Order: sequence, then C-alpha cells, then structure tokens
Amino acid sequence: MDDKTPKFSLNNLDDIVAAAAMAALILLMFISILCRYLFSVPLMWSEEVIALLFIWAIMIGGVSTQKMRGHLSVDLLVALFRPRVQALIGVIVKLVFAAVLIGMIRYGWELSMEASDKITNILGISYTCLDLAVPAGALGMLCWLARDIVADARAFLKTF
Repeated sequence: MDDKTPKFSLNNLDDIVAAAAMAALILLMFISILCRYLFSVPLMWSEEVIALLFIWAIMIGGVSTQKMRGHLSVDLLVALFRPRVQALIGVIVKLVFAAVLIGMIRYGWELSMEASDKITNILGISYTCLDLAVPAGALGMLCWLARDIVADARAFLKTF
C-alpha cells in the first residue's frame, strides 16, 4: 500500500455516509423519473425513501461541514478587530450556535419519540427513522463545534 493512499478512519465516516446518501438519493430520483415519465410506471415508494435519504444527507453533511469548519460566516466586521477580539467573538458566536444545536438535539429527540407510532403510507417506515436525523446530526456538529470553541478560547487566552 502506497503512503499516499487514503486510509479509512472513523474521522471520515461522516463524509462517506453523507456522500453515499446523496449518491443513493440522486440515483433513486433518476430511476423514479425514468419509470414515471418513460415507462409510465411510477415508483410510489421512492418518495418515502428519497425523503429519508434527503434529511439524513443534509444532517450528516452538516456534521462533515462542521468538521472542516466549512459553514458559511460573514466576518466583514469581525475582520476589522484585533485577533484577540476576533477570537472572543468567535467563542461567543460558537456558544450561541452550540445552544441552537442543543435545542435541536433536545426537541429533535422529543419529535422522534413522539413520531414512533406514525408510519409512512407505503413502506410503513416509522417517522422516527426520519426524525432521528436531526438530533443525530446536531450531536455530531456539536462535537466538532466543541473542538472549535476550545481552539478559539485558546487563541483568546494566548493573547494575554
């Protein structure tokens, strides 16, 4: 094995899961469209699977984006401050984001548990499978956000 060959690790599991969900989503949508408009045989169940793949791809993709510090931010005003103030603002903004994620985890979990008896019309999949994507994704993002909060706090404290 070459040293330049990427190795699998749990560190990139979110990337793999999000990419697989998106690939499956696109493929299923393509097949569904072909069946509906070319062969006049709609795949009624595909909408339910597409919804499931879509929400999981979004939430796990959010985890991957947080891991790479890729969420969009507008730092036009923040860039005007000294690095110490920038680090402090970074900590504050990330703590607010953490509070939002904690709310998503709490209420997403409650929503998931309340939906346990609600099932999809065709496949009979519990809505819990769909709804669990929200707290799972938020928890993953919160883990990577904690790393970023620590890094910003260290940058702030280093300037003293």
